[in-house]
Amino acid sequence: MSDASGVILVLLCAWTINAGAMRLFNAEVEDSRYPTLDGLRGYLALGVFAHHAALWWGHLKTGRWQSVSSVGHLGEVAVSLFFMITAFLFIGKLLDARASGRTVDWQQFFSGRVRRIVPMYAVTMGLLLILVGVKTQWTLHVDLGTLARSLLSWFTFTFAGRVDINGLAETSLVTAGVTWSLTFEWMFYLMLPLAALSLGLKTSRWAVGIALCAPLLLLIWSPWLQHAKPFLGGAAAACLVRLPVFRRWASTPWASVLVVIFLIRALFHPSGGFSDRAIIYTAAAFCLIAGGTSLFGLLTQRTSRFLGQPTYSLYLLHGLALYACFGFLSVDTAAHMTATGFWAAICALGMLLVLLCHCTYRRIELPSMGRAAARTAPQAEAEAKADASPTTIAPA
Repeated sequence: MSDASGVILVLLCAWTINAGAMRLFNAEVEDSRYPTLDGLRGYLALGVFAHHAALWWGHLKTGRWQSVSSVGHLGEVAVSLFFMITAFLFIGKLLDARASGRTVDWQQFFSGRVRRIVPMYAVTMGLLLILVGVKTQWTLHVDLGTLARSLLSWFTFTFAGRVDINGLAETSLVTAGVTWSLTFEWMFYLMLPLAALSLGLKTSRWAVGIALCAPLLLLIWSPWLQHAKPFLGGAAAACLVRLPVFRRWASTPWASVLVVIFLIRALFHPSGGFSDRAIIYTAAAFCLIAGGTSLFGLLTQRTSRFLGQPTYSLYLLHGLALYACFGFLSVDTAAHMTATGFWAAICALGMLLVLLCHCTYRRIELPSMGRAAARTAPQAEAEAKADASPTTIAPA
């Protein structure tokens, strides 16, 4: 079985168990302002999971974090699309605030982001430490100062880099390296007051201070510049969807055909999914999806939108699940594993993950979102429901 076939099979199995979970939980999918984005999120998260599974297969066979056969730039394109969703939603909020003459409550915004992102991330870090402890046999292999610095790095969203914990080489493999994207998310949030100023919105003094510090952070943390372009694509989409003529055209079947073509060009671009041309193709596809292109109805199905709910949990937990399954295998065991057996295990793992993540979404994510919503005005609460799932992603 090829990696491409395995990825397709994983997506089908996960979609099937998601449909069953929808009936199990007797779930209702609420209407939202951008239903196509609700449906897109779940498929992106599953794509990241399948891509990292392919990388694990390559790692087991070669010892290197690479796929032994091509599945395209699935992870990189998913990363770009998630960043675009982030920019689209929050730049859109700024545009709406300018159009209505409202001011932005930055304290509410940042506290809401903390409540949305931190609880599930803290759970993930706890599971990470458990796996590291098991792998290192609960024995201290470094001095306490080194251990404290590594823990500080991970609990601050790896802003300073993904440092190995307790001497475990390539600790980032435990999470499939997904935490780097959260750093970029926070960088974008910190820069939003600067975007608000550029749009002529009134901001509080401390928000202005954050806006003035953002350019300094860019200079200090130069890797941001490499991944800023997808955010620009999302901002462009936020402007385009406010044109009625664009929304009407994006709702036609021909728009779905174009989205498929653009995504294929991005997925298999020879320069990589983060190359300029690939990002342009991805941004073109995203603009159409944000404008209402449903990929022949797939993205607006209730099942697809339900799959989009536990995106954040699936994003954070899939790396831990992969490591728990394959990170403890011996070289001899991995050498005798067949591709069919590996992908069958991934399909089973994917189905379990979907069920688990629906549970964590309801037990961990929703309660924290509810506490945040209780502190907002009714209008802000309605807006929070429209983008309840954060747009974080995993690296390729």
